[in-house]
Amino acid sequence: MDKNTKLVLMIAGGIFIGLSAYASLERYLVFKQIEHITTNMTEDLQKSSEQSRKRMQAVQLEQQHRQQAKVAETNRIKALSKQKELEKNLLCAKNVDTGKCVCYDKRSGTPVRMSLEQCNHYVDQQFSSY
Repeated sequence: MDKNTKLVLMIAGGIFIGLSAYASLERYLVFKQIEHITTNMTEDLQKSSEQSRKRMQAVQLEQQHRQQAKVAETNRIKALSKQKELEKNLLCAKNVDTGKCVCYDKRSGTPVRMSLEQCNHYVDQQFSSY
């Protein structure tokens, strides 16, 4: 081979190596960009998942509170219904001389235990309805 051919081959080899290194550098930069984008997307997804989880917990907590309020309201209504049923079936009497007061269940005739104030209240209600 003559000198010029060798020189051309050396120059061509140098250019090939340079282009190959440049292509490798470009691939490396592209991979780094993809890695950066992927990392950002992963972090965004994690943040979004955390926010969704917190929102879901808040919704579940709100549902629990609503359910508890509903149960409490149902129990309150039941207690009021029982109280009204009891009041409807009470027969109370008060001894004016002694101040004693007693109430009985009209249906069964059994005494109903309650405070003196409650008993007096029911007596007053019964007399005010006449």
